[in-house]
Amino acid sequence: MISGVTKRNIFDELKIRNTNWSGRLDEVEFLNRLFDIESLSTTDSKFQNMRGDIWQHRINNNDWDDWWIISDVRLNLMSDDDTFLRFITETIHPVVRNDAKEISELLNVFNGHLAADGWKLVEKTRISNKPIYVAVEFKSDFEFRNENEISEKYAGDQLKKCTDKIVRNDYGGAVSSARAFVEGVFSDIYKRIIGEEMLQSGNLPDKYKLIKNLLKLSQVQSPDKSFKSICDGFSKIVHAIDNLSNSIGDRHVPSTEPELYEVEFCINSAKIMADFLYGRLQQEYQDKENLFDGLIAILDSDNKRALSGDELRADPAIAIILEKCDEYIVSLLKDKFINDYQINSFKQNDIFFAGMRIIFDKLSKSDFERIYNKCKDNNQALPPYGGLKYFISDVLQKKPDYLSKVHNDFLKVNKPKMEIPF
Repeated sequence: MISGVTKRNIFDELKIRNTNWSGRLDEVEFLNRLFDIESLSTTDSKFQNMRGDIWQHRINNNDWDDWWIISDVRLNLMSDDDTFLRFITETIHPVVRNDAKEISELLNVFNGHLAADGWKLVEKTRISNKPIYVAVEFKSDFEFRNENEISEKYAGDQLKKCTDKIVRNDYGGAVSSARAFVEGVFSDIYKRIIGEEMLQSGNLPDKYKLIKNLLKLSQVQSPDKSFKSICDGFSKIVHAIDNLSNSIGDRHVPSTEPELYEVEFCINSAKIMADFLYGRLQQEYQDKENLFDGLIAILDSDNKRALSGDELRADPAIAIILEKCDEYIVSLLKDKFINDYQINSFKQNDIFFAGMRIIFDKLSKSDFERIYNKCKDNNQALPPYGGLKYFISDVLQKKPDYLSKVHNDFLKVNKPKMEIPF
């Protein structure tokens, strides 16, 4: 079924382009190729049939607008899909139009809008080496079950462009969109787990390595042989899509012209992989995709903020999050805590320093300086109730070389009355 919206959109674009729908034929000649207009009724008793109407209102008086055919119920263009498709196909017939560039542009207009309803115009045969098109339904795409899981608008847009460009015969563009779709999926999953934007620099295989680790698909993380095979297979797909976009995509001068089957295989491979990755995301993280927000939520409940570092790390809920973190992810969580977490209350002070106790062993000397500078002028983190003095005291016990005279002087003035073991 071709929706009324699609038909209107096509006609509107033809109007904007000032397209002459009858081409190099007059309107009677054009319509006679589709209808027996002499058998169609007249709207004026002075005439015998529709041919007389057209002469009176388009030639003699010229009081019908150029697009009268849209609303004329006798032609039924807006109500009958077959008639509509035959009409637009006829507008690019070699007999009607002989400008190859104009035909190509109109074909892109038609297919760009028809794609939404699962139709496209394709070349069926040739006359005098010029193409003759017919309308066909198409359902060649692999069904992407997790399309609604995409949070990243860019990825969703690129997914749609894959199909749009195929029906426009822009195969190189479709390959480039497939690569952009994969990259968008990686960025989406990364942001949902880490809570940060993925860096734009780096190639596609490197970005997949990050996602692979986050979803526990690396060979070290997964002892299952089948998962190792999947991991290897996806790595090859990512490399192949990246290479294809360089060789036959529209990002560079193509070294060869892609075939339709190659493009469809590339797009469907991207969809299959994305489907799996989103399924894995749901399995591994469920309702706790964002590790940082999940950790904050745990520390914001059940009075866990007063526990020692060892007790916090042993807590079942926190342990689940830490299991999902390799060294790289821990460093990201550490940076997000130190750089982004706002301490505007004593409760937030408790949460912040509880987080620092959890990752205490991962803190470097520069991290310590950042923490000190973050808190030294914040009343919520300073004595008598703030946690900075306890934090510096524990650093003195475990990492004394981190402290300078400034820090030691701070402790002399603000000596803790009790110890909070990190």
